[in-house]
Amino acid sequence: MLLNKLKKILLFDGRINKKEFVISFIICFFSIFWIRDNIISKYSDYYKLIFLYLYYSQSVKRLHDRGLNGIYAINPLSFIGNLADKSNDEINKYGNVPDKIFTI
Repeated sequence: MLLNKLKKILLFDGRINKKEFVISFIICFFSIFWIRDNIISKYSDYYKLIFLYLYYSQSVKRLHDRGLNGIYAINPLSFIGNLADKSNDEINKYGNVPDKIFTI
């Protein structure tokens, strides 16, 4: 069960809604700055890379929810679109509609 949840978070396939994207962004954003300010070691850059990977995986899933290709995640302005644009409420080629429990 835990392995399935971890796999769902780490992989780039599937869809997430806006609330899940916002929560994952906040966790990644503050974790990167907390690491920068509190962890002084030769491994701190690796920790930052882990959280950047998590942010991009979640950003790609949010783009999939909007019906767009995940390659747009490299565009810095895609973050604004992920926050502003509403979800595609139909099944698209990236998967089923995310749960309505977490929608904003």
